[in-house]
Amino acid sequence: MFARLGFSVAAHVDSDILFVDEVLSVGDYAFQRKCLERMTQVIAGGTTVIFISHNLRAVGNLCGRSLLLRHGAVTMIDRTSEVLKKYLQGEERRTLQSDRTLEITNVVVKGREGPSVEFESGDKILVTLEVRALARHDDISVVIQITDDQAYPLFDTCTDRLGRAPLTLDAGQRLTVTFEIEAALAEGTFHVSGYLFRYTTNSPYDKWANAATFFVSGAPAVRGSVNLRPRLVSCELLQGDNSEALASARG
Repeated sequence: MFARLGFSVAAHVDSDILFVDEVLSVGDYAFQRKCLERMTQVIAGGTTVIFISHNLRAVGNLCGRSLLLRHGAVTMIDRTSEVLKKYLQGEERRTLQSDRTLEITNVVVKGREGPSVEFESGDKILVTLEVRALARHDDISVVIQITDDQAYPLFDTCTDRLGRAPLTLDAGQRLTVTFEIEAALAEGTFHVSGYLFRYTTNSPYDKWANAATFFVSGAPAVRGSVNLRPRLVSCELLQGDNSEALASARG
């Protein structure tokens, strides 16, 4: 309640610069949306807003330019889309294990114009996994999984289920697999995990959880995780009272 009151007071004061620090970490969905709407109005009125947050979707929707800090030092100042890419690349990087002989080396999310982290609901998304083998392996299936920001699985598929026979890689070979999916999702933050799986033994060769992250916007009328493309078919207000007609029929 203190945070809500503080933001309400600050957002309605006529100031040149407004600092907003993690206000979206409190309150319900309606309050958070009101905060974003009010900050958009303040910016349109000429006020400079310094928005400090770990809510990357809100940063992407609100800020034209962003500053990235790591351990208190400025890493990057640029357009928000470029800063988000830099931030997510740093978070996704992992150390490849020297004892693993079949592994995922890279996971890239792309849009129409190349690698991207921001999409509109309904956009086509390309997810590419790069794989390398240091020894021969067979019966390989490449799997992708999409989870929401609470790590709840929303969708997964694999090369086997999409009609590709189990794969075989010899030592030194590399493989690139690209899946096309539709972002039939509501607004939010989503994560891509990659797996190399052997179904005959029901065991993974390799897995990379939360290998990539992307954001979806453009569905303000939808809440939840998915977008089922709702439309209003009818909304009729019935006028008058049918009691006279009903009494006549009974008589």
